Amino acid sequence: VNINAHSPNSLLRFSDLKEALNVSSVNELLDSNYLGNFDLKIVLDSSLSYDDLSANVKLNIVLAFLTKLFAALKRDIIPKIGGDFIATNFSVFFDEPKEKSIDPSALDITNIPSNEWYILDSFVGTDEEVHLVDFIKTVIGNLESNYNKVYLLRNEEVYKIYDFTTGQGFQPDFILFLKDENLYYQIFIEPKGDQFKGFGGDFRKGKEAWKLKFLEDISNKYGATNLLKHEADEFSLIGLPFYNKKTESTFKTSFDMNLNIK
Repeated sequence: VNINAHSPNSLLRFSDLKEALNVSSVNELLDSNYLGNFDLKIVLDSSLSYDDLSANVKLNIVLAFLTKLFAALKRDIIPKIGGDFIATNFSVFFDEPKEKSIDPSALDITNIPSNEWYILDSFVGTDEEVHLVDFIKTVIGNLESNYNKVYLLRNEEVYKIYDFTTGQGFQPDFILFLKDENLYYQIFIEPKGDQFKGFGGDFRKGKEAWKLKFLEDISNKYGATNLLKHEADEFSLIGLPFYNKKTESTFKTSFDMNLNIK
């Protein structure tokens, strides 16, 4: 069974800006109350002046500014609707083979687990994703001792989940499926490299901090209470903190606590 929440996609059109900013025309959008009064600072080499720039360079500067501006507007003002998770069959998402163009030399054959718990038969990923699979190898014995069924799925950009509040979506890299005598478990795992850390090496201050909070919200909402029901079965959903090799011990603490590993 697959557990999914969904949200409509919205494109940034003038009609969206018109409602959100309360403007009646493009000309009004360009007047001094809105875009017309922006002070755009350009840093140049000391040997150059603004007049030395070609018209094409000036145009590209404005386009780069507008690209970032409208990306921020789309993120902040376009209404998005989050939603609760619902139970649906996994075949809805994985009914056909996923096709990807991959350099055969990039296949990491050494990291393909030979046991049945790794669902796919090949693996291509970042260093952090490889380290995550290696981590699962080290704890697989404990998992199999505590659960009747253990399966790790690499989500090849197929399955997407959406934030409860904003409706922003992302595709977790791995989903760990477990089953004990009473429940089914669906655990979302997202490896992240150091480039996603923010100030002080903290993922919570990085550019994808919202994903980390969303994963926490999943655990808080569906981890122990408010279990999802599908026919006669019950499901617990758990979002783990980002996996990073340098902080693997911290990840393992959360992993063991959430999965009741002793």
